[in-house]
Amino acid sequence: MSRARQMIIILLFSLMSACGGGGGESDSEAGGGDGTDEPTPVINTPPEVDAGSDQTVTAGQSVTLAGSGSDGDGTVIDYQWTQLSGSAIDLTNADQVVASFTAPSVLSFENLEFSLTITDDAGEMVSDRVTITVNPQQLAALPDYGPDLDLCPATLSDRGDRVIHLCDCQSGAVTDCTPGDDANLGSALSPKRSIMAAIAAFNAGSDLAFCRGGVWHSDTALQLSASGCRSGTPCTLQDYGDSVQARPTIRITQAGNVDGMVFDPSDDQLSWQGIQIHNLQLSKQSRDGEGFGLFLFRNLNQVVMQCLEVDGFGIGVYLNSNDLESGDITLSDSHIHDNGVMGWLGGTHRTRLERNRFHNNGWLNASALQHNVYLSQMKSDGVVRGNWLSDSALDMNDHCVGTSLVAHNDNTVDLLIENNLIEERNPSPGCWGLTVDAAGSTTESHQRAVIRGNLVRNVGNLAIGVASCVDCIIENNIVIQTLIGGATGIASPNRSTAAPDLDVSGTVVRNNSVYFGGAASGRAYYVGERGGDYVVTNNIGYFANPQSGDSCYDFDLSADAYQLVNSNLCYGASFDSGTSGLDGMASSADPGFLDAPDDLRLESDSAARDRGTTLSVPTTDMLGNPRDATPDLGAYETP
Repeated sequence: MSRARQMIIILLFSLMSACGGGGGESDSEAGGGDGTDEPTPVINTPPEVDAGSDQTVTAGQSVTLAGSGSDGDGTVIDYQWTQLSGSAIDLTNADQVVASFTAPSVLSFENLEFSLTITDDAGEMVSDRVTITVNPQQLAALPDYGPDLDLCPATLSDRGDRVIHLCDCQSGAVTDCTPGDDANLGSALSPKRSIMAAIAAFNAGSDLAFCRGGVWHSDTALQLSASGCRSGTPCTLQDYGDSVQARPTIRITQAGNVDGMVFDPSDDQLSWQGIQIHNLQLSKQSRDGEGFGLFLFRNLNQVVMQCLEVDGFGIGVYLNSNDLESGDITLSDSHIHDNGVMGWLGGTHRTRLERNRFHNNGWLNASALQHNVYLSQMKSDGVVRGNWLSDSALDMNDHCVGTSLVAHNDNTVDLLIENNLIEERNPSPGCWGLTVDAAGSTTESHQRAVIRGNLVRNVGNLAIGVASCVDCIIENNIVIQTLIGGATGIASPNRSTAAPDLDVSGTVVRNNSVYFGGAASGRAYYVGERGGDYVVTNNIGYFANPQSGDSCYDFDLSADAYQLVNSNLCYGASFDSGTSGLDGMASSADPGFLDAPDDLRLESDSAARDRGTTLSVPTTDMLGNPRDATPDLGAYETP
């Protein structure tokens, strides 16, 4: 080999070593001294997530959240659904790609927003959102329930210069709200501003008008005097302005036992009369479930409360009258919700609760002693009509544990409970629906109470019950039970009583429809135990999935305790678990409902049509249609 060629080879070898192509020493130097190559960075591709399409559903409907997720360069290792807004619900399989829930009861349409977050094997998370719009449930052929919002436009007193207008724009007011000034005269164009100015003006004899969209904060209750009010010229607290805007809101900012609005004559010898409260919201900012939202105390007469919203207090509306002559108190078209102990408590002569929505009241340390509505001291001629009640006394597990509508601690005459909807999502056995009975230490009785045209759906182990009730009537009601075992649809009596309470007697149970389906079991009607002069006619008891021990009727007294038992129908279960042979016109047949349990009207060829007795029958059915000369069984009369 020539020397020149040797030199060329040596030079090439040197160049290769310098470029790292040679031995370990040069590799080490090129690699920074650690003996390894620099790794090429791996860039993760984010996963892809889709929470599904927006949906519109009906309250009570089962909703499926069908999400999806994928990872192009790995795998999805975690799914998590989270509710972002709307009424709280229980999500099933929240850690799966597909989750579900039951749409909650709503007063008007409500949007529930959910987020689906997924995580890939590199720890990267991405999210997507979906909106579920929930509409109120409207079952077929039922009365209207809850507030009639057409009765709640912005209003204005006609008392001219006696009306003081106010406008404040504290937190929560609409964006274009313009606050007034207490130095102003108080006209609609030049309103005053503060709560203190409002109290002073009202107590001096003026009416108050609060601007729509406005918000007032107060750390104390509004103590109001109605000493100058009269039935012919009532004092008024109301709204004014654009009816599209939200109701004026008075928000109590102090936590604890602080009331919202108080009317108290402070002297048992005084009597106030003529008060109107219209289109206002009273709210407790802390929502701690304490204090009274609207407190009517002592001797009050001719009070009208309409189109209100009361929330966050202990008792939403508390009527505590100690005057035997007080009366004519009305609450209508209002939304009473999320109060810790009761939605309504109290009563007096001619108390009327009409077309209200009572929801999620009684949640604070929930027990059987808390209710959506507690009628107490109703005295005479009370009316509870067209209301919608749900989510009564929910415990920490979101289960109803207290009766939704109860009347006791009372001696009432001619109480009417008519055309109300009472329903629950998660009932426990003690979550009763509607009771008129005795449960206190005082002498109690109810005479000639009428319970008719109500829909009681999926409450606890008693839907409708009476005790200490004399000559009371239970007619044209619908009971639907699909969730609770060991339940009773209609009971007289529903609980034991003892002296000095009046004992039950003369109960009339007629033309009701009781449906048991799903997991429900028990008895449709119980009339017995004690008392007498009972009448049970033209009822339907239906068991879609009968279980051992189920019965349509339970009559456990001797035959002479029953004045009339006639023309009752039973399907699915045994007819009678007690005294037999009482009903010579009984039938065991499928009544042929149109679409049970949603529509319990009768098919054209129903075995329950034209089968009723006329010896004891209501004049109309639950919709107000007249009963004919050959009445149908159950709550509906087919034209």
